[in-house]
Amino acid sequence: EKHSLRLGASKTYTLPQAKEISPYRYVGVNFNSQGNPNLKPSDNYNFDLKWDFNPSPTELVSLTAFYKHIKDPISRIEVASAGGYLSYENISDRATVAGVEVEIRKNLFVRPLSSAANGMNKLSFGLNGSYIYTNAKMPLATVTGSQLEGAAPWIANFDLSHHFTRDERSFVNTLVLNYVSDKIYTIGTQGYQDIMERGLVTLDFVSQARLNKYLSLNLKARNLLNPSHKLSRKANESGEKVVLGDYKKGINISLGVSCTF
Repeated sequence: EKHSLRLGASKTYTLPQAKEISPYRYVGVNFNSQGNPNLKPSDNYNFDLKWDFNPSPTELVSLTAFYKHIKDPISRIEVASAGGYLSYENISDRATVAGVEVEIRKNLFVRPLSSAANGMNKLSFGLNGSYIYTNAKMPLATVTGSQLEGAAPWIANFDLSHHFTRDERSFVNTLVLNYVSDKIYTIGTQGYQDIMERGLVTLDFVSQARLNKYLSLNLKARNLLNPSHKLSRKANESGEKVVLGDYKKGINISLGVSCTF
């Protein structure tokens, strides 16, 4: 009743996005790109083995191992041109993806209110982390055995949530921390090194208060750490890291009031 084991196998397709296949110039924040109408969809053969353990109806411990074989993977590459734009190619005949994922959801305490009041006081946390190995042999790339574009090897998410209910009133406060490691933004070709996107740590806070059956308040504070989004690549001769782009998204704080009749 508390344990489950699942083995899954499937075949899926990855279709090119509109800007990846459209032969028109796309002007982005950091680079310009142009689609490739000759792109072929990617065939994905997926296998995963997952074990779940539920100590209680609201708690979870999960461990997953997964493997993907990708035929004709699609990635963003640099094109030798005077305009210096990026494009998209089926960069290899095949690519390999494998990894593990761990997820934990645990109640730190759950305390019902006294018999005179109907409600609950609960503090819980969640943790999710994964390691992903990707590899593709790319004849076009400067480094022939490369990670896939956009696939961060390490990803971790943590949340801490307090939930209080009393009759018609409820208060939920959640703190969310996310980490993504360095990943490839564009695969280097034509003798250039890969363009790397620096890893990020982000922090969000979300609060919801239902004061009665008619009135609710919502507070959202996102990107509190306001990290720098950096793109860089190594110079071929010196190995020095050259920064190609550096910006911050800024902190976003919003307060909302809603009424229900």
